[in-house]
Amino acid sequence: MAIHLNSSVSELPGIGGKALQDLKTLDVSSVRDFLWYLPFRYDDFSKITGAGKVRSGEMVTVVGTITSLSSRPSKNRKVKLVEGVIADQTGELKVVWFNQEYLERSLPVGSKVSLAGRVDFRFGKCLVNPIIEKSGTHLHTGRIVPVYGLTGSLTMRRLREAIKIALPTADEMIDWLPSEIIEHESYPTLSQALRGVHFPDSQNELQAAVARLKFDELFLHQLMFAHVRRERAKRSVHSIPINESLLRMFVGSLPFELTQAQRKATWEIVQDMAGASSMNRLLEGDVGSGKTVVAAAACASVLDAGYSVVYLAPTEILAVQQHEAFCRLMKQPVGLFTRSQHKLGQDSLSKDQLLLSMRAGKTQCVIGTHALLQDHVDLAPALVIVDEQHRFGVEQRHALLQREGAVAPHLLSMTATPIPRSLAITIYGDLELSILNEMPQGRKPVATALVPEAQQKGMWGHVAAMIGQGLQA
Repeated sequence: MAIHLNSSVSELPGIGGKALQDLKTLDVSSVRDFLWYLPFRYDDFSKITGAGKVRSGEMVTVVGTITSLSSRPSKNRKVKLVEGVIADQTGELKVVWFNQEYLERSLPVGSKVSLAGRVDFRFGKCLVNPIIEKSGTHLHTGRIVPVYGLTGSLTMRRLREAIKIALPTADEMIDWLPSEIIEHESYPTLSQALRGVHFPDSQNELQAAVARLKFDELFLHQLMFAHVRRERAKRSVHSIPINESLLRMFVGSLPFELTQAQRKATWEIVQDMAGASSMNRLLEGDVGSGKTVVAAAACASVLDAGYSVVYLAPTEILAVQQHEAFCRLMKQPVGLFTRSQHKLGQDSLSKDQLLLSMRAGKTQCVIGTHALLQDHVDLAPALVIVDEQHRFGVEQRHALLQREGAVAPHLLSMTATPIPRSLAITIYGDLELSILNEMPQGRKPVATALVPEAQQKGMWGHVAAMIGQGLQA
């Protein structure tokens, strides 16, 4: 029976029963899915060396005849050693396997085999736990060998053998990349890249295949981002007018001076929110660079225009900390909504009381965890602030924009993870970028230490002492 891209993986030899179920857990059900189940690394056994010519540390394949094979207990008697010798015209090489007594039955003396592994001199010059293959086949030895992630009953041999049989169907794939790009960049075709990434004949072929597939992934990301931008531009949005006097009052009320980076980021944000399409901006800055006050300035602008704000934190601890900070910075009462805490200002409320206040428009700024989304709270904020951006994917950000029916919220994401601008544009291509690249005056540098586990007791003592002095850790 002919196998095609849309064929079930059950039509491949060796794939049935438990293996079929295990592949389903990997989202592999068709031959097409199977071809996109890519190796995560490779063993290079392409160097075929004579048994008498191997060197220590080399990854090699030796093709020859098994001249002896026997098993014995190791010194600690917990491990059974199977020791053998493979010979060819260049000489002999010792081979050792651990706890594989079945080889005495399946690998009789006189067998012609191909063995692949690393040469180890700790046991005398020998191959340790080499892969065994019948001489002449060279699917698991004698080549660059793909290594796949395994689960359940799946074995490496079964996966390789099935994928090798499935590979010819790659020719049925339509190459979506324009031929002029393929030619200009000297890329392989899509079918060639899939063949090369699974069973490359050389390192050059493997590198070319990987380069093509990486380009595809990045290019498709950019197409998706372009689609997100286009869809966002179609949505109506609450345009937040820039109130410079309000911003001056807000900045003037602060007990510290804003850095130039903070002022620039704030201005970029309020300009975005005054536009005709929804803002989608990433605010990046190290711990202590002052992202919170920039977010609070954006929040003040939205509240002044009569709209509401939702601030999403990844943990309850961070939500509580940011709620306390916003209560100090904002004139309006700020709500706190987590799984276990519901507050308005410093007053504790029941969940229903806080929801009622939010729906009535009395609480227009709410800080909470993702429980705000998961509990299907009926919100229509003009601004959504997402702390720790890396916890949110593109799809989640897009879902936030789609969430409120006809009117899309402005979205301000924040991260303390240092990301180079070029990389941020690549992985967060649907976001504009603001960077806080200077620390507020008087801010002490953050000291980072890696502490061995054995010194943990002393570390906690040091942390307690620092906290006792009013410092943070």
